[in-house]
Formats: sequence, C-alpha cells, structure tokens
Amino acid sequence: MPAMTVYQVARREALLFLVIGLTAVVCNVAATMVSARWHWPAAVLAFGWLPIASILSGARNAPGCAGFTVGYGGFTTGSLRSRVSPVGWLAVGQVALAGIVRSSHVHVQITALVLLVVAIALVTMLIWQGFPRLELRPEGIVRRTPWRTFIPWDALEAGPQLWANGRRLTVRLAEPEFVEPLPAHDHLSLGAWDVPDDRLAHAIGWYAEHVDDRSAIGTPVELDRLTLRYDAAAYGLDAEASARG
Repeated sequence: MPAMTVYQVARREALLFLVIGLTAVVCNVAATMVSARWHWPAAVLAFGWLPIASILSGARNAPGCAGFTVGYGGFTTGSLRSRVSPVGWLAVGQVALAGIVRSSHVHVQITALVLLVVAIALVTMLIWQGFPRLELRPEGIVRRTPWRTFIPWDALEAGPQLWANGRRLTVRLAEPEFVEPLPAHDHLSLGAWDVPDDRLAHAIGWYAEHVDDRSAIGTPVELDRLTLRYDAAAYGLDAEASARG
C-alpha cells in the first residue's frame, strides 16, 4: 500500500480533529446537563482530546528525508507545537463550557457553545490546509502560518548567516526589499519547525549558494540528494563518493 501524501495526512488529521472535537463537546454538554456536579464530566471528557493531540504530535515527515516531505510545490515541514497547542486551548474551552452551560442565562449558554464550535471549525480548516508549514520552493522560502511570508533566494546572500535564537531559526537578509511582506529589519525569524535547525540551515544555505539545484526542489530525487549532502557534511564525508558507494 503506497504511503499517504502530505495532503492526505493533513486531511486525515483535520477530519479526525473535527469528529473528536464535536463528539467531545456534545458528550460534555449532555453529561453536564444531567449531572448535579459539572466538574467531573468536564474533567473526564476533556481527555477526549488526547487522541487527536497524539495524532497531531506525530511527525508528518518521512524518515530519512532530511526532515522534509515533498508537497505544496517544494520541500515542506510543519510545526509540532503549533499543531498541538490548539488542542490544549480547545480542551480548556470544553471544560469552561461545562460550567457555563449550567448558567441560568440561555444566551450565555448558546454564545459559549457557538464560539467553541466555530473555534473547532477554524482549527479544522487550518489543519486541512496543512497550516502552519514552511516550504522550500524553487523560487524561494514560503512560510504559511496561515499568513504568507515569501523570501526569494535572491534576498539571501551566498553563504547566508543563520542562527538559532532559542528554538527559532533566524536568517540574515541581503536584500530585504525582495521579501513579501517587507520586513522591519535586515533579518527575519523563520520560526520553530519539525526539521532540526541544523538540517534546515544546511538546506537553506545550499540552495542560496547553488542556483542550478533550485529547479529540482520539490522532487523526490532532489530530496534524496539533500539528505545525502547533509549526512555527508555531518560526518565529514564526500557526498559524491557516498552516492557512488
């Protein structure tokens, strides 16, 4: 059976999130309305979010591929923290809902329920579209959070300066005016992603310097080469010799 594409994985995660989210809300409301004490069903049913949190925390990236997957027009990676954090917030909202639904004011009950359902729908849509993600494309780097930031390769200097600030990778811009939207400084934080900082920095540095290799970005063959080049650099080997071996 062929492996699922990055698009199929995102859609599976989105549908699972939607089903578990709505089921947990319905069960929580029903349990609260028939219970004399609201907090125990809220606390128990909040654990209904754990399966989706476990699924979302799983890496979307295939092993042995430099931490990237092929999709969205290039090499892409996601952000585990950004995928899981909405689950925590919605679990808190579900627990809060359990107390609110016992309020004597029906408008408050309806408003709280609608807001939580809308939040679940919005997060489902973001997961379906594969947000957040970072893409390395033939034309440059694209960050979708879902707001779009585009950094063309020409905006980077050859041998670009990249450094990690905590868990966020920052890149120095040689031509900031090429970036969309225009940044406030000559450096830009790319954020924290599932790909380790050293692998991401290696990939960006390679394509910033090697113009001829950019057109192959987004192909499985080039992803294998990228993996080989990183492994060779990490172990002090010759990438071409490793390929022949």
